[in-house]
Amino acid sequence: MYEVQELIENNLILVGATAIEDKMQDKVEETINDLKKAGIKIWVLTGDKVETAINIGLSCKLLSKNMNQYIVKLSGDFDQKLDENSIYIEVYQRLQDIYNQISYNRDKNGIILLNNSFIITGDALIYSTKGENKDLILKITNYCSSVLCCRVSPKQKQQIVTLVRDNNPKISTLAIGDGANDVNMINAAHIGVGILGIEGQQAARASDYAVGEFKFLKNLLFFHGRECYRRNTRLVCFSFIKIWFLIFLILFFFSIQVYDNEYQYKTLLQNKQNYYEQGIKNKLLNMKVFGYWIMNAFWQSIIITFFSYYTLESNFINSNGFTLNYWTDGALVLTIAIFIANLKVLIISFQYNLAYLLFIIISILYYIMMTKVIPFMFRQSDTYSVFNDILDCPNFYFGIILSIGSTSFLDYGIELWNRWNQDLQYRNNQKQKILQEYYD
Repeated sequence: MYEVQELIENNLILVGATAIEDKMQDKVEETINDLKKAGIKIWVLTGDKVETAINIGLSCKLLSKNMNQYIVKLSGDFDQKLDENSIYIEVYQRLQDIYNQISYNRDKNGIILLNNSFIITGDALIYSTKGENKDLILKITNYCSSVLCCRVSPKQKQQIVTLVRDNNPKISTLAIGDGANDVNMINAAHIGVGILGIEGQQAARASDYAVGEFKFLKNLLFFHGRECYRRNTRLVCFSFIKIWFLIFLILFFFSIQVYDNEYQYKTLLQNKQNYYEQGIKNKLLNMKVFGYWIMNAFWQSIIITFFSYYTLESNFINSNGFTLNYWTDGALVLTIAIFIANLKVLIISFQYNLAYLLFIIISILYYIMMTKVIPFMFRQSDTYSVFNDILDCPNFYFGIILSIGSTSFLDYGIELWNRWNQDLQYRNNQKQKILQEYYD
């Protein structure tokens, strides 16, 4: 290859030259800095040569001068003199040296420092994603805050994303690009984001989300992404114990999922490090959270069963002279559960307005309407006239009040405690941050 270039590129007359302006978009530096503060590891995959890529990395604050830069690349002579097996061994030795250097770079507590950047070229990457080199490169990048891959092809971009995604199922990958050469990479990531720009719309069409500029990625992740994650975790947890009742909560819960925000837009953008890491570390949906919801459902079921049984025990005859049976107990349990489910959604919400109140009223009225319609659909069933019978019993309303008061009061107290504890942790983090900046 190099011999052919030297043979052809001789005694040429320069006829003209073309310059291509490829300016950096607005607020790229600020956006990358915010992403790093939120605990997101950034990999830049580019077709530029090493020197150009490093300069761009420094200008957008992806790299800094106080970082330890580890570069892996193959020179022209190196590639010509050695066969593939020899090159593989040389790359392995280079990666092993880098890993050893990173392992020795520790703080006072013995924790490996992350002030490292890893830079690798496309030709070296060919031999770095095979065999033992693949495991080494994953270990190295795990202790690097920034990774820069230069002179990589569109296929290699896809391979890199796939490598990271398949070897660590616990992490989520996001790929963002603006050109046709980024389409494979965008499709390989968990979440693909395309930038609508002068380089065409291929990337945007192949992506899950499209933004006008790179700076809008901050809004997509820190506000919309974080809030969608929080809402979905509540929906999943709520569905564990209330899935049957969603038919009576669909309007109210739909409005919560769309409009309920825990914090204002500016608050989430300014405190990205404290709030966005909840998704990275799975703080809102894990076995501990799952266990809490199951125990909460178990405790509520005990309360509902207790009050529904004992409130109707002393009233065995209805107004028509018929004896109440276990169907009436079941109707009371169902009614209590519907009310508690609506109040549960209201308690875990962070914003309250007239629309929420309206949806609660609609849900309850819908349930009352169904209690009137269902008996006529099953006239031969034992459930016929059950709801009409218990509506005449004063103890029915007494049981509802006791059950709802007991369960909702407990839920409200736990929710207040969790929110206070979260705010306390945030204030402590802010104090530590201020002290660290002061001593630094």
